[in-house]
Amino acid sequence: MTDDPAFIPGMELCAGFFTDVVKPLLDSAYPDLQYAAGRIDYGSEVLGFDTPTSTDHDWGPRLQLFVSEQDNALAEELQTFFAKAMPPAYLAYSTHFGEPDHEGTRLLETTAEGQAIAHRIAVTTPEQFFLDYLGLIPSSSMEPTQWLTLSEQKLATICHGQLFHDDINMNAYRNMLRYYPHDVWLYVMAAHWMKISQEEPFVGRCHQ
Repeated sequence: MTDDPAFIPGMELCAGFFTDVVKPLLDSAYPDLQYAAGRIDYGSEVLGFDTPTSTDHDWGPRLQLFVSEQDNALAEELQTFFAKAMPPAYLAYSTHFGEPDHEGTRLLETTAEGQAIAHRIAVTTPEQFFLDYLGLIPSSSMEPTQWLTLSEQKLATICHGQLFHDDINMNAYRNMLRYYPHDVWLYVMAAHWMKISQEEPFVGRCHQ
């Protein structure tokens, strides 16, 4: 990575990275592949909250590539393909991520032309992504108890992140999670107000 490249909001960087780098590579080598691509997982950039400070941890040109169960057999092949075919930088930001530190954080590192790229293109299926990220596969028949196991933060990233491409109707899953069913919404609101009522007195006590 070059010294002090101009900051680009992470989602904008990832979208451009897909359009300018990843999609042309896939169009050339895998023209018949049906897939979705985007950022709907963790990271301040997914919700548009990132700043230059965010570049010091797990930030950079990266994305998720969702393929069908049938094409999931290509996952390892795709990972190797990107490692060999990807340019070492995009818009002055390296595409190569260093080894995780003791906390699991990975930072961008400069790499030489022709060296294999340790990229952050995660290849998975929609079903496996939701199982890993939420612990369940979204459906229209989800029970209230299932809704209440879901992290609001993770629901926010899924619904407010971006898909840059969608051949496999990944949005159908996202649409099931757009908002709580009415009864669940009432319960969640009541729970938040109860928490506020329990915490509010401590503000005054701290002042005293």
